[in-house]
Amino acid sequence: MSQFFSWGALAWLLDGTLMLMVASVMIAYDWILALVAFAVSAPLGFVLHRVQSHLVKAYDSARVENAEVLTTISEIVSGAETLRLYGAGDRFAAVTKAASHRRSNSFIRAGTISAFLFPSGEVFSVLTVSSVVTVGLIRGPSSGLTAGALVGFMFLTYRFLEPIAEFTEVIDQTQTAVAGLRRVLGILEIPAGPPEPKHPHPLPPGRLGIDIEQVTFAYRSRSDDDEPPVLTDVTARIPAGQQVALVGETGSGKTTLGRLIARLADPTSGVVRIGGVPLTQVANPQLRERLVVVPQEPFLFDGSIASNLSFARPMLSVAQIEQAVLDLELGDWLEGLPEGLDTEVGQRGAALSAGERQLVALVRASLVDPDVLVLDEATSSVDALTEVRLTRALDKLASGRTTISIAHRLSTAARADRVLVLDHGRLVQDGHHDALVRIPGPYARMYEAWVAASTTSP
Repeated sequence: MSQFFSWGALAWLLDGTLMLMVASVMIAYDWILALVAFAVSAPLGFVLHRVQSHLVKAYDSARVENAEVLTTISEIVSGAETLRLYGAGDRFAAVTKAASHRRSNSFIRAGTISAFLFPSGEVFSVLTVSSVVTVGLIRGPSSGLTAGALVGFMFLTYRFLEPIAEFTEVIDQTQTAVAGLRRVLGILEIPAGPPEPKHPHPLPPGRLGIDIEQVTFAYRSRSDDDEPPVLTDVTARIPAGQQVALVGETGSGKTTLGRLIARLADPTSGVVRIGGVPLTQVANPQLRERLVVVPQEPFLFDGSIASNLSFARPMLSVAQIEQAVLDLELGDWLEGLPEGLDTEVGQRGAALSAGERQLVALVRASLVDPDVLVLDEATSSVDALTEVRLTRALDKLASGRTTISIAHRLSTAARADRVLVLDHGRLVQDGHHDALVRIPGPYARMYEAWVAASTTSP
């Protein structure tokens, strides 16, 4: 694309202008020979159009295969440790090799098609000049066309045809640029998230409740076929300040419901309200101030713990951040860090344990001081001390706030004020933990399985 914009686009403009100017002079010089030159060279446009259509498809395919190779290599580099642990290096090397072969073949095909461009221009140049000379000789001096005039017109014909050779190269560069631009535009067209409302409604002050009204959601399909809904006709009302646990088997839709409540996606049908205002009518900046999500795998940027906390509220001082840590009763954890808040976390928080990354995420959420907290509980196990710290910090953070926990452990559900049980995308049970364990149903079965697993585990 850089080559096209630095050279190709200018060539289209200059060469096109030159051909028009020379064509005008040719008509004024000898309109009969001009028509002969135009008629013989005109089919070249059809040939170039046909080659161009195939070239567009070839370069599109080449770009797709190139992206596939880069993606495969990126995954292998990122997952190198896992591949070594499972001895799967040879298998993924074969996958990469196959992707590389497909990429090579697609580029070879595109290069083969583009190789027809330059010869086709040369062939029509020879035919055009030969036709002009032949017609000129047939007309002869009797028509007033002298030998000098014919030579002069041949010079104009060469000037007219000269840009065609460059055009063939420009077309190749253009198709490469078009293929790349399509890939870029395709990525830019992917929405980064739900759109901002054109006329946002402010949220009411004070604590906020959540209303979920007949919500159905299905993920968008890459094909024209409709994906089956992940959630179907879910309705629930969560009063302000209530702590709710979303529970269900894997694939039940609990994480998706949490994403809809946080407006990381919009329902296919139905509406989610916060404080009585539909989420689609709440400005994103205000929503992120009043509602905070603690994801299952918190993302930490390379830098210190302090830098990963301070971007949530840049105006806070180090002393205020330390106080937030103490408010969550994590002072002992902070004292145990090598450099305190200045401890480096490494890329994606690799220098910290999974539990410590979760603690950083909880502190970061507390700095925002949200009215609604959506917590996607981590599935990774942590040591006993970190588990105690997480539970203690979460209880402090959730106190007085509307909290929706996507529970992967039933111990979390047991501490909640209310449990919503999802099964195959539908809300099937709603109540307190103590009541649900006594009612035959999905929650009682999950609880019995959890108790049995806890009893038999060493």
